[in-house]
Parts: sequence; structure tokens; C-alpha cells
Amino acid sequence: MEAAWFKKVKEHPWTPVGFFFGGFIFDVLLLHRPDTLLQVLHQALYLTLLTLLLACGILEDYALFEVPEKYKRYWKYHAHLTQFLLGTLLNVYAFFYFKSSSLLVSIGFMFLVAGLLVANEFVKIPRHQTLLKLVLYFLCLTSFWLYIIPMLVGYIGLVSFILALVVSNGFIWALYGLINRMSEKRAVPLEVKRSIQRKLLGSGYGVLTAFLLFYLLQIIPPIPLSLKYIGIFHEISKENGEFVVKYSRPWWRFWERGDQTFYARPGDSINAYVQVFAPRGFRDQLFVRWQLRGTHGWQKVDLIPISVSGGREEGFRGYTVKSNYQPGEYRVQIETTDGREVGRISLEVIADVETTEREWHVDRH
Repeated sequence: MEAAWFKKVKEHPWTPVGFFFGGFIFDVLLLHRPDTLLQVLHQALYLTLLTLLLACGILEDYALFEVPEKYKRYWKYHAHLTQFLLGTLLNVYAFFYFKSSSLLVSIGFMFLVAGLLVANEFVKIPRHQTLLKLVLYFLCLTSFWLYIIPMLVGYIGLVSFILALVVSNGFIWALYGLINRMSEKRAVPLEVKRSIQRKLLGSGYGVLTAFLLFYLLQIIPPIPLSLKYIGIFHEISKENGEFVVKYSRPWWRFWERGDQTFYARPGDSINAYVQVFAPRGFRDQLFVRWQLRGTHGWQKVDLIPISVSGGREEGFRGYTVKSNYQPGEYRVQIETTDGREVGRISLEVIADVETTEREWHVDRH
């Protein structure tokens, strides 16, 4: 028999949220690359199982499917298996989104997913539970293709995004066709067919519409790209395949990456160094956007292109140099060609009136 405390915890509506964030932290520690064959096959297998489970579950809701007697003792666990598969995939995609964008967008995405999981626990009406599972399923399906398509075509942007939506649309109709095929030997009332169609196509196209809206608002993280490192330095050179960075940050500013408080003397240049992970076979262009805070907010002062090639474990390495600048607060953003942010760093340029010799520090990347 189950212990009373275990049963209470298991049945608590916030338990799935706890497992979601616990699983997310677990994935942060263990997941590294989204482009490994094992990672892709793992997700494809889970999505295939989810497709079959949801198709059978929907038909069972309308009394159009009955499990053979010898499998009934296993089938009673199908709802738990569905939740497990959905939770695992949502953890993976939340991790990818978290790694591929600024914290604000990532946190928003995770709270959205957690909210759907809570709703799935609180809403006990079966038809609503099925609808929520479909929404979560199509969210996972679309997220899968949003990062697979750029890996296949080798670049990210509007074209790869539209292709991902088109492929996801095809799988929406594939699930609908599978349900129709599984029920073709039964006399299905027209009203039941329409109900299934509304539920399945409505949730599928609702998710696609939401992704399109989020894309237009530029709040969908640009997976599979992710910023591994960004820093500000006085000098950067390359020796024996390594980038050597030079900075004069005092020891007590340990939280800064390089010279984020940039004391500028005549002849100094500001170097922004980045490491961006990109999958194997990926070749695209990113932009380094320099912005200066003015009286009317952030103003663009430079937009510098940088070519990215993928495959390196630590990420593609590159840097841009800014020689013309003025004292003030700056922001450096790494963006895709369609304007989505990969990451950013802030810095303050201060005119250095000291004439004493600076103490330099050197790192290698």
C-alpha cells in the first residue's frame, strides 16, 4: 500500500509543476547539444508514441476504440504514459528555449508551459483534458520542427520558420487522417466526426497561430542557436587556434565579463567577443547590434555582420571591433537575420583620465 504522504503528494495539483521544473533543472545539467542523432531520435520516438496514444485516446472518448482484452491491464496506464512523454518533451524544449534567448523570454515560455500543466490537472472534464493534451502535443511537435528544419537547411530565419510551420501543419492532418483510418470500420455519426475535427484542428491551428504571432513579435527564441559566451575586451588576437583576450578589470568586479566597465584612453578600441553554438552543417550570418542609451532610449549606432559556422562543441568564435565611440552606456546584442535576439551584454564607456600603467589580464578562449 502507498504511504499516506506519498499519495497526498502524488495527487496534489501542483505536483506536475514541481516535476516540470525539477526535470528542467535535470536537463540543464545533462543536456548539452540539440544536434546529436540520439537526441533527435529520442524526441522523434516520443512524438510517435504520443501520436498513437492521443489517436487511441480520442477515439476511446467517443467509444470508437476498444483495447483488446489481453492489453487492458496495460492500457489503464496510458494517461500516465502520455503525461510522462509530454512532460519529458516540454522539459527538453523549455531547456532549448532557455538556452537560445534572453532570460525574460525563456522565463515567460516556462511559465506558459507550467500554466498549461496546472490547467490540465485542475480541469477534470475529460473532453477538456483531451483538448489540453492536444495543445501540449502540438506545442511539442511545432517546437521539434522549429529546431530540426534549421539544422536540415543549414540556416535560420523566415524561410526555415515557415517551413517548420508547413511541416507541422502536415502532421496535424496526418494525426487527423490516422484517427479517420482507425475508425473507418465503424459507423461514425456526422456530429462525432465534426466534434473530433473541431477539437483536433482547432487546437493544432491555434498553436500554429500562436507561434506565428510570437514570431512576428520576435519573442520566439532562435533555436537551435545559443550564446555560449560574450565579453568585452580591450584587445583580441589569435594564437595557435586560440583567441587571446586582454582586459584590465579590477579583481573586485568579478561578475563582469572582461571590461564591461570600459575605461577608454585615446587609441583604445572596444572588442566584443562571442561564442555561439550552432549545429553541424550550419552556415549562416548573425548581426552584432551596438546601441547607445540616449535621451530617447536606446539608439542604434552600428550593425555589424558576422558569419557563423556550426559543429564546434564550445561554439563558433568571433569578435567585432568598435573604434569610434563616445562615453556612455552601451548594449551589444547578437541577432539573427530575422531580428531575433540570441543574447546581449551591457557595458559602460568611461573616459579614463589616468596616465599610470594599466594592469592587464589575459585569458584564452
